Formats: sequence, structure tokens, C-alpha cells
Amino acid sequence: GHRLRTKIYVAWLDTTLRLEAKGRKLDLEPTADGIRANFVEPNGDVSHKSVHLNTDPAELIRDWLG
Repeated sequence: GHRLRTKIYVAWLDTTLRLEAKGRKLDLEPTADGIRANFVEPNGDVSHKSVHLNTDPAELIRDWLG
């Protein structure tokens, strides 16, 4: 596959871990059912996905940055 080189900005916002790159945000927040990923597009559209720690992290990055 192709490799993507980009700067990823990381910040803690209370209990949420925010990753930001290329105008897109990925907020990882704990819930009673596990971890919820909130994908925020540059136009403000938001989508959600449950994240399991035993899955391939590359899948999460592909979902976030495409």
C-alpha cells in the first residue's frame, strides 16, 4: 500500500483524546460500552464508530484519513 506522511496533532480534552491531521479530527472518547471514535470532516460532518483495542489500528487510520 501507499504510505502517508503527515503531521498529526495530539491533544487531551478532559477524557477525550483528539488527533488532528489534514483538517480532519478524530476524537477517541471512553464510554460505558468501550471506546467511541468520532470522525469530524473538514466540512463539519461527524460520523461515529466503536473501537476495539484488539483490532488493527491501520483500519482506524484508513477510516479517519481515507
